[in-house]
Parts: sequence; structure tokens; C-alpha cells
Amino acid sequence: MSDDYYATSPVMALEQGNTHINYPQYMFVSCSAADQVRVTIYSSTFRSGFTNLKRARLPRDAITTTTFTLMDTSEEQVFLFLENHGLTTPFGNLYISDADARSFSLSMENVIKGNAVDFERVTSLDGTFIINKYNSGKDRAQRTVNRRRGKNKEEDFQEEFDEDDMIAVEMRKASRSRMGNGNINNKQR
Repeated sequence: MSDDYYATSPVMALEQGNTHINYPQYMFVSCSAADQVRVTIYSSTFRSGFTNLKRARLPRDAITTTTFTLMDTSEEQVFLFLENHGLTTPFGNLYISDADARSFSLSMENVIKGNAVDFERVTSLDGTFIINKYNSGKDRAQRTVNRRRGKNKEEDFQEEFDEDDMIAVEMRKASRSRMGNGNINNKQR
């Protein structure tokens, strides 16, 4: 690696590298592991002049495969998608980093990936992103059983709405509206 067009002796940052990815704030290099199934990810930031490559720290349950996707680097953090549910499933996990892109933690699991990860940045709301997550029917059924037995977890209290629920809410609002169906409220009588 050289930062002066090889005017001086280059510095060996890594002995190997399969993929090199540059962003304005970050640089990433991936290296194949000996088993050819996993990759090791190294990162550096503009603060160090992109010369201080260090191994990224991922949670132990992040079984890195040969494919990963950098989703966003705009908020002084990195969103990293790993296909770590196996190559035969359309799911993976989304991880978020610290400001130096050195330490990652789980942000969202069971993220759906078709041809691409459905990950969208909401430009009018800084730091807001939309992503598709898969919830199996089995998980929903288990939460219903837990509610009936009184064994609720915090995430069980999050309401699950589908399209039918949204239509029903809109119909209730419209039926109560003065403009919706011509009904008047008690104050107008």
C-alpha cells in the first residue's frame, strides 16, 4: 500500500485481499479464509488516511459466508448484510457498526434478499431506513400461545398488522368521520 504513488517504499497492509471496496469515509478489504467458505473483513477510515486496516469484529453468531453487502455508510456507521443462513435460503442478517467500522452488532435478523437486499434509506428523515424482515407463521403462532398462557415477552406486545387490519382501521375512521358518511356527532344536533 502506498500513499505517495510509490515514491517511498510501500507498506504491506495485508498479505492478501480478494475484494477492495472504497467509500468516501471507509475502505474495506475482504480476504478468503482457508476453508474458502468464509471471508474475513478488514476496515479502515479516512481519519487514518485509509492506512490502518484492522480486522472487523462481528458477533460470534455471525457466520460470515463468501458474500456480504455494504448497505449504507452515510451516517458515520456501516450497515453490513451477511448471507449467514446458508446459501439455499433467501435470508440473512443486517449488522451495524461503530463509527470506525471495526465493531459490528446485530441490527435485524431474517432480512429478505431476492436479487438484492430490499434496504431503502428515507432521505427526508436522517438515520431512517426501511427493510423487509421475514416473520414465520410459526413465530406468530407461538406468540399467540404465549399470550394465552400469560408468558408474554416484550416483543409479544408489538402489534402485528396485516393489510386486512389496516383496511379495518381505515373503515372505522371513515365511519366516525363527519365527512365520511354524512353522520353528525352529538355536538352538531
